[in-house]
Amino acid sequence: MHAEPFRGEVEENTAVTIVLGVDYNNYYANMARTVLLGRNSVRERVLEYMEEAYGRALELTKPGAKPIEVMRELDAIYRMYGLIDRRVVGYLHGVGLQIEELPITTIIPKHRFTEIKHGMVIAFVHALIVLRGVGQVKHEDTFIVTSKGLERVTCSSY
Repeated sequence: MHAEPFRGEVEENTAVTIVLGVDYNNYYANMARTVLLGRNSVRERVLEYMEEAYGRALELTKPGAKPIEVMRELDAIYRMYGLIDRRVVGYLHGVGLQIEELPITTIIPKHRFTEIKHGMVIAFVHALIVLRGVGQVKHEDTFIVTSKGLERVTCSSY
């Protein structure tokens, strides 16, 4: 089991991100969801913007694409909503025998130029938007890259 550290108390009108890293037969899968405690229109809109970026990443991430190309499209969304300085650079990482493995586009800039290939197992949108005083807003799933596109490994409705 993989867990990101919890810091602080959970208060009303806060965003809470739940990150799951699970293994099956020694292979990992990664999933994250953000839920909002209380009602706050600004935070709710940011959650909508995150979903827009997630959907765009889902459309563009396919065999032959490079993460840097997808990142440029996601940056256009962040810029449109005034969140370009609040996003984490990079959007995917590999998953397999470790919960995070190569390519890791948030940590290693040259991995942003790696071609996405059939057979890769990746997770995205790794870390999307960070709001001061609120925390991260994140929607992440694990996918297997097939010759036709992406096969989702993790899924939930909430």
